[in-house]
Amino acid sequence: MNYDENPICVTTACNLPEMKDFYRFLLRKLRMISIALLIFMAVVALVLISMSVRPPLMLGIVILFPVILLLLSSGVFFDKKQHEQSTKLMKNGQFFRFRNNDFIVTAEHPEYSYQIFMSYDVLEKVCERQDVFYLFVNNNQAHLVSKHGFHNAGAEELRALLQSKIKPNLYIKF
Repeated sequence: MNYDENPICVTTACNLPEMKDFYRFLLRKLRMISIALLIFMAVVALVLISMSVRPPLMLGIVILFPVILLLLSSGVFFDKKQHEQSTKLMKNGQFFRFRNNDFIVTAEHPEYSYQIFMSYDVLEKVCERQDVFYLFVNNNQAHLVSKHGFHNAGAEELRALLQSKIKPNLYIKF
């Protein structure tokens, strides 16, 4: 299909639950490391206790450090202000046009407007979730494309286009 003449068009905006889900997705590796660290530290604490070595400060650090790390990586302390800052540009939504060799991200707002042309080559990976595509431009930044905002096509067409434009190992479906 010629997407230059008939691009896939999507309008999308992120709400708080979608942003929380995105941040949790980003922190999933840290969460796994935290759990492994928590188990390791618990084993160390048990060994110290069994050897009758009980310095309270050491045991406190051994137990509290991984618990704090786990809480931070779970999104419990999700900063609402950070969400507002990072989504200020998206409050009125973004408009995506996916063409054969690139895609265009456009936003119009009284305080700002922009239009970005991006090649598919700049995408580090694409993660597809139940309701959204994450188009990663680096490890921590992604364009969030909702599956509910399609105008002239659907998620299946966008999936097919993205899979044809990036390496197979860079397309991940969760």
